[in-house]
Amino acid sequence: MSLIIAMIKTRQGGKAEAGDITNLQKRRLKKLVFYAKEHSPYYKRLYGDISDDFSLSDTSFQVQ
Repeated sequence: MSLIIAMIKTRQGGKAEAGDITNLQKRRLKKLVFYAKEHSPYYKRLYGDISDDFSLSDTSFQVQ
């Protein structure tokens, strides 16, 4: 992503409604977890039982 595009998205994010921001955060988190599971043996084991439709309240995300 170029700097200009990042700046535009940041400006647009400041004008977004709370629900839109929450949905964006959820999408980004899911992409991040998916990437970590695909590229890291540690996270593949740690989050292996997490479904594609997870939430942060799932027990797999709880600190033990």
